[in-house]
Amino acid sequence: MKSLVLKYVDRPLAAKILVYSFIQQLVAATGTYALIKAGLSFDAPVFLIAWLAITLACHVLTPFFGIITKPLEIELTFKSYKKFLEEKLLSKASSSSLWLQKNERERFLASVGAETELYLGAIVYVLLDLFSFGLSIIFSITVLGFSLDMMFIPAFAMAGIVSFFCYSYLQKKITHAFEVEQEAKTSFASYLLSSWDNIFFKNAGVIRRYQDQFSQRFDVAKSRSVEAARWYEVMVSVLSLVSSLPVITVLIWLAFKNQNNNAVLVALLAVAPRQLNILSTFRNIFQTTASFLSFEAKFRRLSQNATLIEQPITGRIQHTGIRVEDNYHQTLESLEKTIIGSPPKRIEIRGPNGVGKSTLLLHLNQKLDSSFYLPANPQFDLPENAVSSTGENLVRHIEFLSTQDDRYILLDEWDANLDQNTIDKVHGLLNELCKTKVIVEVRHR
Repeated sequence: MKSLVLKYVDRPLAAKILVYSFIQQLVAATGTYALIKAGLSFDAPVFLIAWLAITLACHVLTPFFGIITKPLEIELTFKSYKKFLEEKLLSKASSSSLWLQKNERERFLASVGAETELYLGAIVYVLLDLFSFGLSIIFSITVLGFSLDMMFIPAFAMAGIVSFFCYSYLQKKITHAFEVEQEAKTSFASYLLSSWDNIFFKNAGVIRRYQDQFSQRFDVAKSRSVEAARWYEVMVSVLSLVSSLPVITVLIWLAFKNQNNNAVLVALLAVAPRQLNILSTFRNIFQTTASFLSFEAKFRRLSQNATLIEQPITGRIQHTGIRVEDNYHQTLESLEKTIIGSPPKRIEIRGPNGVGKSTLLLHLNQKLDSSFYLPANPQFDLPENAVSSTGENLVRHIEFLSTQDDRYILLDEWDANLDQNTIDKVHGLLNELCKTKVIVEVRHR
């Protein structure tokens, strides 16, 4: 399965990181080679000391590559996350129909936040780690085979083959477990976003139902996470076992075969920690692969939930039930011409609930070349936008509109939840503004 994250990865930066990782593993492999040569030079102290010095130098030098690669990995993660947000969020700018998908908004918000950045970054890290682990094993096995005994190459090859078949069998189950886990966690997070205000109202029945729903969704998310973790550990344990058996068998066989050859026995003893390290790297690969399946499955689910599809909105506008300056229109085109061809003034849109007055404003905003849509309770990113009340916030936004070049101003129920003094103040601002602009307003009162 191709990783979904790869489409967001900055290829040149990733290539740079892979080059540094390649050099790092080459240095580590040189240390392993020097350690083997030191063991085989047991009877030649000068060479023994020289090879040990090279081993220690490589051992000290290897970790320093992290000073270069780790900052690059973080930069790569942020670039990937930005590209994800550009696709899922920023590319939807001016897509008015998406405003109508209120039932999907909380799920969308729960799917593009910090958790998504965490999973995306984790996938980038584990993919780079897999590359590093793979190089480590390839270099180490090659050095062991050509410097000590060729039996190590088929032993590790057998470990890889058996592990691959076990992985192929288990990965479907673990992927499904992680997808189910993420769906439960997203459901819980979106419930918090959509229903959290229930806890603040003094109503015992509402609070009790909120607590019941909270506990139910929380318990489901917890149980799904526990099940996914169990499958994760099963996969790692099984793969660690099957990968160790061929290598341990070869080590025992070589020790028995060379029991009278002190140089080989010393070399085997010298690289025994490295052998265990390689097996540990195998285990790290399985753990990292399992983590990759986890993060990839969760990220894929979040990416799906963060996908909002534009839908035609004109079908939701019941134009025959909408009054424009106390006039009804038989067609939507006729209604549009009344507004589009109007000189600067204020135009009121009236009609019962459900006929699509707000939807009409969104439709006009999408169709007009020079328009500014202001929803109820706007939260646009304005300069010095620190205000203490809904009324002050609206006044700030109306004042901002006076600085814009847009010909049409579309206001959606701007007078909702405002006191009379604020309404009067906004009326004064709009009366001044309509001298140069067409103001189309859906009124709450």
